[in-house]
Amino acid sequence: LLFGQAGFLNEKFSDSYPLELKNEYEHLKNKYNLKPIPVSIWKFSKLRPLNFPTIRISQLAKILFVQNHLFRNVFECPDLKCLKEIFKISTTDYWKNHFVFDETSINKQKNLGKTAIEVLIINTIIPALFYFGELNNEQEYKDKALDFLLKLPKEKNSIIKIWEILDFEVGSAYDSQGLIELKLNYCDKKKCLECPVGNEIMNS
Repeated sequence: LLFGQAGFLNEKFSDSYPLELKNEYEHLKNKYNLKPIPVSIWKFSKLRPLNFPTIRISQLAKILFVQNHLFRNVFECPDLKCLKEIFKISTTDYWKNHFVFDETSINKQKNLGKTAIEVLIINTIIPALFYFGELNNEQEYKDKALDFLLKLPKEKNSIIKIWEILDFEVGSAYDSQGLIELKLNYCDKKKCLECPVGNEIMNS
């Protein structure tokens, strides 16, 4: 279903695995009138093979297969250790020696790494956890989401590098997420007068 909806099963294959997936998807597609997205949306250039969309989709499929109640398990995790364990998975055997369908590669275990798991938690799990708490008026979930952010290391990207050059202290993912929000929604849109930081600077 995931590969089909992502547009990866529209080709002719020689390997039995993608052929099986294609047959299963065609059945689901006809039964539920599914519309796949264009495969051209996915980008492979400039990516390390371990980050190819095909590998990431296979990892997601494995997580969904192993975790029968994924969202419940995620939301009820008491700490980050529990949360990280959920995403410590490897791909199915086919992907151990493939990065894309029908092209054999060197046999290699393709696990989600420590950084990838942390980025996944920061950008998907924590926002979902916080929103769930907001939607259901459950403060404990919102508190848990913020606590996880405080305990996760800061993100390493071009935006955070700029803030660090400007001598902003970035100690955790809580800080880096806040600074990314400022950059994208205030600095880039030149909303200095609406920004608490901008106001502080201009009034000093």
